[in-house]
Amino acid sequence: MIFSERIFKAINFAAAAHGEQKRKVTKVPYIVHPFGVGMMLQRAGFEEDVVIAGILHDVIEDTPVKAEAIRGSFGDYVGDLVEALTDPPGLSYRALKDNQYERFLNATPEVKA
Repeated sequence: MIFSERIFKAINFAAAAHGEQKRKVTKVPYIVHPFGVGMMLQRAGFEEDVVIAGILHDVIEDTPVKAEAIRGSFGDYVGDLVEALTDPPGLSYRALKDNQYERFLNATPEVKA
């Protein structure tokens, strides 16, 4: 698998943003999950911006990094995709799942991926 300079930049950006975070249940380094998402998207043939959004998909939601930083580093399209994948804060589990269902029901194939 060949990674472009922008994909390497996204991996580094996400790794720096997530820092020492661990996944809640497995306790593995957080970056393992978004890296895996990006690689699945690349393997499935999605364009570079979608792969990058997959790598960055939890950055706004789970780190102090704001959408503007993603837009500044990767462009508005990647920023739009990441924002479409970002859950609103403070919802109960049930409300969160209902919100995700509603958002993704009519989302673009890129967001659904």
